[in-house]
Amino acid sequence: LAARSPSTWTLPAHASLFTGLWPGQHGAETEDATFDPTLVTLAEALRAAGYRTGAVTQGGFVTRSYGLDQGFEFFFEQNFPGGPLGSLLDAARDFLAADDGRPVFLFVHTYRVHSPYRPDVDERKQRYVELYREASARGFLGPKVAQMPPEITAEMRGLYDQGASELDAEFGPWFEELERSGRLARGLFVFTSDHGEAFHEHGRFLHGDAPHEEVARIQLFLVG
Repeated sequence: LAARSPSTWTLPAHASLFTGLWPGQHGAETEDATFDPTLVTLAEALRAAGYRTGAVTQGGFVTRSYGLDQGFEFFFEQNFPGGPLGSLLDAARDFLAADDGRPVFLFVHTYRVHSPYRPDVDERKQRYVELYREASARGFLGPKVAQMPPEITAEMRGLYDQGASELDAEFGPWFEELERSGRLARGLFVFTSDHGEAFHEHGRFLHGDAPHEEVARIQLFLVG
């Protein structure tokens, strides 16, 4: 589906995802803000309807400290940018295995394709840091970002694409497990993102700026 996020960075986008409100309505618009805890989240509504609710996240803004655990009876978080995706999926498996007969709402969050693009591979993280420092030292971040050398942009995009491909490779077997379990025959699976990523399309880099198409458009797949 052609979908767009209500924000270009993680915290307000997730707060909107959980509350169904625009960032200006829920208030989680800065790094030192959380959404109003009197708001009812998706997890709270489902828990009140009899669902077993769980979340596994790779930290950062998707943490208890920002109130994103509201409504989850199980909330597992790693430290940003998280460890190997496998350990996160193991936590999701454990939650699903603890079946007590109730319907299930499970939220799984990863920074696998977030900068520095596959942080559990040391070589790639190091190369991302080197490229970022080079761009910063040469004045290509901030007001001079429009002058970013194309070779830096191309290599950054390559790291991003490689991280996305490896997410597919790791996520695929877990999704196949869900299919074999029969859960998707009686439930719904949603795969989406909180924002996109800019690689110099409008003279900007990464995300968090003006909502151009490259940072606002997200993937959205519904299965089940």
